[in-house]
Amino acid sequence: MYVLLIYLVLSKIDAILVTKVHRSAIYTPNSACAALGNTILPPTDASIQSCIWRCVHEIQCQTAVYFHENRNCSMFGEHCEAGNISSSTNIRASTICCRKNDESNMHCPSTMISTAMPITTNIAQTWITTGSMSFERKFHTATLLQNGKVLVIGGFDGNNFLKSVELYDPSTGNWTKAGDMNFARSSHTATMLSNGMVLVTGGTYHNITELYNPSTGNWTVRGNMNFPRYDHTATMLSNGNVLVTGGRDTNNVKLNSAELYDLSTDSWKMIKNMSTRRCYHTASLLPNGSVLVIGGSDGSRCLNTAEYY
Repeated sequence: MYVLLIYLVLSKIDAILVTKVHRSAIYTPNSACAALGNTILPPTDASIQSCIWRCVHEIQCQTAVYFHENRNCSMFGEHCEAGNISSSTNIRASTICCRKNDESNMHCPSTMISTAMPITTNIAQTWITTGSMSFERKFHTATLLQNGKVLVIGGFDGNNFLKSVELYDPSTGNWTKAGDMNFARSSHTATMLSNGMVLVTGGTYHNITELYNPSTGNWTVRGNMNFPRYDHTATMLSNGNVLVTGGRDTNNVKLNSAELYDLSTDSWKMIKNMSTRRCYHTASLLPNGSVLVIGGSDGSRCLNTAEYY
């Protein structure tokens, strides 16, 4: 089974500590007012990771305990204190210390919170295992939607190109299957447009584009690019148009061509070629509205050249 890891960089979190010493341990709060409640996690969402996520997204939560046998997640509104963690000889429980910065609202009086002791040196970022996708895939895309979910599209499973689509919900750590694309593809691009829809371009071996509507979950085929291409880039410009550059065609020829997509007319038009053929490159929108294209390969060598549009 493939496992997805999420890297947390949350402005309101100083550290999330789930250390070995806290395993098979239970937490006793300083005061009854620290208790924020108990939640029985559903079987499909029962894990220490889910308990962590619930504490992260509960602004008052500073400490949580996950009880493995009954899938219960208890949350407390006080800092995790080392002296309050004790062995739970007959109960398998894990104590989670979720230290947040001073912007967080505290549930208990400040006089009690001021006595809180740090557990360990703060670790600003960490990795936490979350739910696995339904399908193995590589050469896919992942796009953050306006609703906070992540749309994963297509790719290659080692044998076949995929048209399957999945949605990840960071609030639960769960994946749900979304509607399939009309065409299987990998090494494509997926660009969120100003209207919240996602434009998918190219891939092996397409000039076909499709548009995903998060409100309905439906896919619609849009106007074709002038050239089939994969391993290309697609960048939304400040005017809402999408710039597609380079890549490879169906004969594995590296491309220096570029074209623009106009959402208002659902049409593509060719623009001036890049000075260098390139695939596997990057394209970054700059603050002045230009697009900086860097590196890649021209088929015979890796490139250190750069140019901007």
